[in-house]
Amino acid sequence: MANTAGGAYNRRRRKRRLGIMLRLFLWGVIIGIVVAVGMLFFKAEEVHIRGAERYDAALLYDTAAVPQGRQLFLLPRSRIKQSLLDAHPYLHEVNVKIKLPDTVIITVTECQPVAYIDSHGRHWIVDMNGKILESVPLESHSVGIEVRGVTLDEPAVNTYFHSPESGELQKQTYDSLIAALQTYGYFKDIDYIDMTSIADIMFSLKGRYVVRLGVVSDLNAKLGYLTEVLRELEAQKPHLSGTIILSEYTETRMARFIEDID
Repeated sequence: MANTAGGAYNRRRRKRRLGIMLRLFLWGVIIGIVVAVGMLFFKAEEVHIRGAERYDAALLYDTAAVPQGRQLFLLPRSRIKQSLLDAHPYLHEVNVKIKLPDTVIITVTECQPVAYIDSHGRHWIVDMNGKILESVPLESHSVGIEVRGVTLDEPAVNTYFHSPESGELQKQTYDSLIAALQTYGYFKDIDYIDMTSIADIMFSLKGRYVVRLGVVSDLNAKLGYLTEVLRELEAQKPHLSGTIILSEYTETRMARFIEDID
């Protein structure tokens, strides 16, 4: 009886093992067929560029250099993406997708210039994240906010700015400040930001006010309070000019205003 039960058990094990091997074999055949069909039919014949505004689509097409007739599933998407980012500084993100049966879709997101830094005898135009987008002569008109008090360390287009005096601290301050100023809608009203001292950051506003922000701690609270202060000033004395001091806000929760005296 024991031998009979053991033999039945072994037969069931062999049967299960055989079933598993058969299923693996069938899956291998199916995958092989899919790969073979893909190699034969799914090849890159069309390339569509989407999202480009600053760059001409034909230029991006040439840079991408998608291999014509290349099997879509073997497309070097990482290489295509990196070649575009390396060649065109104003590109922020690149997404490469395939659309069967024969199309490659390249979608790009472009950087937006928001400021410029004077250093090494040039204007260095930067985006929200401090990426250097291009370099132009000082006599050229540069769009955006002038960032004062920053000396760039070996600046190069398509890199992120670095200051030898303060290392990453000045860059981190720039990132935080620019993001907050955009959130509160101040971009269009600012002429310059002075970052000569990280502990005493200043910026102009509406051509009539200088805002002394101090350090970037409590940044959202300071800018939110600044909105209230400006509303009151505009209501009471719409043509007034002067300095709004927020550097003491963390301790006092108040702002001081010093009117300009002609």
